[in-house]
Amino acid sequence: FLIGLPCSIGMSVLAEPLMRFFYQGSIAEEQLVLGGELLMMSALTIILFTVVQATTSVLQGLGKQRIPMYTLLAGVICKIILNYVLIAIPQINIHGAPIASLVCYSVSMLPNLYYMLKYTNSGMNWKGWIIRPVIASAAMGIAVFALRELLPVNRLTVMVEVAAGILVYAAAAIAVKAITMDDLRAFRRRK
Repeated sequence: FLIGLPCSIGMSVLAEPLMRFFYQGSIAEEQLVLGGELLMMSALTIILFTVVQATTSVLQGLGKQRIPMYTLLAGVICKIILNYVLIAIPQINIHGAPIASLVCYSVSMLPNLYYMLKYTNSGMNWKGWIIRPVIASAAMGIAVFALRELLPVNRLTVMVEVAAGILVYAAAAIAVKAITMDDLRAFRRRK
């Protein structure tokens, strides 16, 4: 949550500017707008995917390799079915693909998280794992959105917005104790 959530929020808020950063002039305006919409929705899978990856690693370390294999299989089956159904609906069309991805990773994440907590005999640390990163990510998202509204869209401002998002998130994460000084010292020792 500490890494995946701000990445998810940041990419979602900056979806269209990022599309313009990379593809302005090489694809049509309608494609830039559509790509921005799809990226905004797809970016939300980042948080789900990071939790799936982390819980899969823990479960594999505990010798429970089959659980994440089955949960990911269930998620992929849901994705295939939803892609087939949603993309065929004209009002949803291509927007069905990111919706199916969100469902896929949610179906995989929730049981993984349940079994990880069960087999590690640990409780869910709502405050430390979710609430504090959500507050820091919200602060970052608001700051980046405000910059996006104030600044013109060009490559330089997109880089400024990304850098500002990183700085605001780091400051907010430290302020709400999502990241502590002990965490920072431990990270420096690993290098």
